[in-house]
Amino acid sequence: MSIGDILRTEREKQGLSIADISRRTYIAESYLWALETEDYSRLPGAVYIKGWLRNYGEALGLSGIALVDRWNEEHQSRRPHTVMNGTVQAGRRYLTSPERVEMLGRKRRTSARRSTPSKQRRIWYGLGWLVVAGAVVWTFWL
Repeated sequence: MSIGDILRTEREKQGLSIADISRRTYIAESYLWALETEDYSRLPGAVYIKGWLRNYGEALGLSGIALVDRWNEEHQSRRPHTVMNGTVQAGRRYLTSPERVEMLGRKRRTSARRSTPSKQRRIWYGLGWLVVAGAVVWTFWL
């Protein structure tokens, strides 16, 4: 029995609709349908699929972790593997040196921009100084 069949039969056994599960889990109905029919091409990525499988399973009283483990077993063989230094590693894309430098450069620029006070903060500072100045004038006026 596939993961989608397990989810669908358990949902039907409990007399729940896709809309009921969507309200419980806050997962869109179209994504729940894709999980039940195992049409993973309609879903954004593996991280989302695993999270939604876990949440969907737990909403039905199933072990969400067991569903994710089963999904990993079924889809692990589809990932390309490479042999590096005599060990087999899953095909992952690691950042090369120029890409790292570019990302670090972008990160530094964005953090420098954030160090300047925002417009809203400057307005509050200005209002604060006006209140302080008003209090000083009020004190010496009376």
